[in-house]
Amino acid sequence: MKNELAEDIGLAAGKSQYDAQCKRVLANKEILAWILKHTVKEFADMSIRRIKKCIGNDIQIS
Repeated sequence: MKNELAEDIGLAAGKSQYDAQCKRVLANKEILAWILKHTVKEFADMSIRRIKKCIGNDIQIS
């Protein structure tokens, strides 16, 4: 039982770290601009440079 609990705690910590890293990657303007270009029709015809200018500097990661 003790080992099972320790394993569950370890898995939860790993998932939490993975989640935090994914959020940091998605908050990167370069990556976010490419995602917006290919998923939001309003950005489809814009250059990546222009899309990046549309993204504010106050990206918040929660």
